[in-house]
Amino acid sequence: MMKNAVLLILLIFFEIDFISGQKSFHGSFFMSFKSTGEVDEPPLFWNIMDPEKGGKLVFRVEDEMRKKGVNKRVLFDPSDSTWTMMIGFNQVKQGTRIHTAKMFIDTTNHPDFKIQRSNEKKIIGGFLCNKLILHSNDYTAEVWITKEYKFDLCNIYRLLCHCGMMNEHLRKSNWYYFKKINGMILEVTSTEKQSGKTQSVFISTVKPADIDSAMFNLDGYKIADIPEGQNCGPVMQNEKR
Repeated sequence: MMKNAVLLILLIFFEIDFISGQKSFHGSFFMSFKSTGEVDEPPLFWNIMDPEKGGKLVFRVEDEMRKKGVNKRVLFDPSDSTWTMMIGFNQVKQGTRIHTAKMFIDTTNHPDFKIQRSNEKKIIGGFLCNKLILHSNDYTAEVWITKEYKFDLCNIYRLLCHCGMMNEHLRKSNWYYFKKINGMILEVTSTEKQSGKTQSVFISTVKPADIDSAMFNLDGYKIADIPEGQNCGPVMQNEKR
């Protein structure tokens, strides 16, 4: 009995030590998508700042227009809770800034998940990942997570979907409502139970500490501000932050 208790204490100690040793992700990566029966969305090139370095994040749309010199970026600044959507081509630089500090939050019922642990592991982009399976009434999602870094992809995905920055077919899943991810998601495949259609998100070319500072630059852009309460999503009553 005493031996088992000592082993349990040691396991708890090492687990806490491991989790507390996680570093917030600071760097860049590509996010790509694949959906059954749909035209795949173009990849997004992300740059993420560590919270200690400001916590800003930005992505650039890597589509065919970029090859023609059109630069489309979206920047989130946690200091004032704004999303700034920018488009630049030659000397034309324009943007729209959405203020979300008092944004009404979606109050629709969120799914209950049944969590299925798995012993499966695989290497994704040089990172050891563990597999987690999420079951809800409508979907089953296979989520691959590395515990080397912490980054709340679920929260970012929720914000993007809420503000209409993801096309409708990319929102035909619900894994991003799960709030107990410990680590950094590198791959998700969600399957709709009724149709069997799948939607996948892949994180690749992960480069910790590799930041392109020019991605955060707003110099020369004419920015139009959208007042709070007129930004994104339906206005709901009796909502809480």
